[in-house]
Amino acid sequence: MRLFCTFMCLAALWAAAAPGDEHVFELTWESNCFNESISNDLSRAEPFAVEPDTKNRSVYRGTVQVGPERNEAGFLWDKAEGVLYIDLNLDGDLTNDPNGRLTTPSKSDSFFNSFDAVELDVRGEAGIYRYKLQPSLYRYSSRKRATFDVLSGYGGTCELYDKVWTLKACDALKGKVGSRDVFQIMSDGKEILSAKIPERIFMDGRCYEMRFEFRKADDGFARLWCTLT
Repeated sequence: MRLFCTFMCLAALWAAAAPGDEHVFELTWESNCFNESISNDLSRAEPFAVEPDTKNRSVYRGTVQVGPERNEAGFLWDKAEGVLYIDLNLDGDLTNDPNGRLTTPSKSDSFFNSFDAVELDVRGEAGIYRYKLQPSLYRYSSRKRATFDVLSGYGGTCELYDKVWTLKACDALKGKVGSRDVFQIMSDGKEILSAKIPERIFMDGRCYEMRFEFRKADDGFARLWCTLT
């Protein structure tokens, strides 16, 4: 009798998590839902193919990798003038994109410059990946760093067994979302969890495997899809 009960319990658990019990939903791009920091050094000495005229002032250069193919977006910091040039169209020219010239009110009297956020798009297999970045740069003594806060992410809702959940995930400039990225789960307007993405997650008493995949949408932009199994 005990063996029979054990078998029936295991069969019930297997049936509850049988293959095919998948929930797939779309997450759309949001310009402001995260603040994930990406740091880079400012050690590049070689000038870019085309640079602005900085009149022989000391400048600091670096690159940040973006998208699934790790395209390099070059940037040049003219600290004395409080200006940052970013190669937003990824063509090696830091002068041909007016949105790539950022200014700050703090100039040579400050070792730290912070700039307004800027949007950067990069093409990949699943379409155009979108990012909103807020740069800040630091130069003191021999220390030189650039930080790009990724403000954008992807969000959407799904219904699981008559309960609605909101899920958001951050693409940290890689063109993919995985275990080292951050995500949030909300229910009834309240945050349930904010953490690094796990392989499995418990929601409302059920355990789900979770995976993310970018797919190309009709408008040419990449959309993030989440599958809970």
